[in-house]
Amino acid sequence: MTKQFDKAVYQLLQRLRVTHNDVSQWEILQAALVAYGSRPKVEREVFLEEVHKAPSDQPTEYPIRD
Repeated sequence: MTKQFDKAVYQLLQRLRVTHNDVSQWEILQAALVAYGSRPKVEREVFLEEVHKAPSDQPTEYPIRD
């Protein structure tokens, strides 16, 4: 079992893909990780708190198919 993206995250990734000439979700996630990692620790903690508080309309886990 593994977590899946919240619907809001998935929709944002799709909008970013379209906005940036159909780049892959992986490229967007890599860019986001680099940007996140370059922020001061205090800002990163604020971002994480926002994510922890965000409501989710997705199940917490879904089965991985073999």
